[in-house]
Amino acid sequence: MAEKTGRRSKPGGSKSFQITLSSFAYAYLGYLARTTNMGGGSENGVAAFILGRELERMRLSGDYLKEVFPPEPDVDGSPRGEAGDREA
Repeated sequence: MAEKTGRRSKPGGSKSFQITLSSFAYAYLGYLARTTNMGGGSENGVAAFILGRELERMRLSGDYLKEVFPPEPDVDGSPRGEAGDREA
């Protein structure tokens, strides 16, 4: 039997969470919701749009992944994908 967590399931494996913002940041999200096409016209939608865009930018850069998930060493001890003392 599945454990009840009180959280709603989202399609595609997405997760829901809550953040706290300053009044200024929330007002700015409201401004963006009213004046742009980001996030479908709501503060939450704009925040999700911006967060998703920034996370995708980080993922594509690959830099943060090296800190969170360091490359596994190859058999000779050098990081995978880097040229070590190998002969061609």
